[in-house]
Amino acid sequence: MANDPYGESLATRYSEALGAGRLEEILSFYSPDVIVEDTWESFSYRGVADVREYLAPILTALRPHWIVDQIFATGEGFALSWFVGGFHELDLPGMPATGKPYTCAGASIVAFEGEKITRVRDFWNKHSLLKQLGLLPAPRNEESTHGK
Repeated sequence: MANDPYGESLATRYSEALGAGRLEEILSFYSPDVIVEDTWESFSYRGVADVREYLAPILTALRPHWIVDQIFATGEGFALSWFVGGFHELDLPGMPATGKPYTCAGASIVAFEGEKITRVRDFWNKHSLLKQLGLLPAPRNEESTHGK
């Protein structure tokens, strides 16, 4: 099935802004009451101001660069398959800066009405990110002392 031309165009333009980390341009795609759900946090951000507050520190601290490798678009929404990578340069809550590089795969499901995105749901693996940044606790010793 072919992509809807308008949905694909919106997805491509949004992906380009996201890929370059241009906060104001990213926010310009959203409706005033947009809902952005980041599933690794199990939390939703509501409205452009809330999304700005969420995204601004991430774009600064992690310097992410997104590469979208697949777009599936309809006239009401689109799905993106992507990779994100960068360097963890500044502290985030619960994530002291490590200076280490990271790369993670993910996907986004996006709904839109007219020219504005109304909902984004992002799926990606926080465990993979924390492991690459060295922020997971050291693995437990494989040998058990139980019963000795």
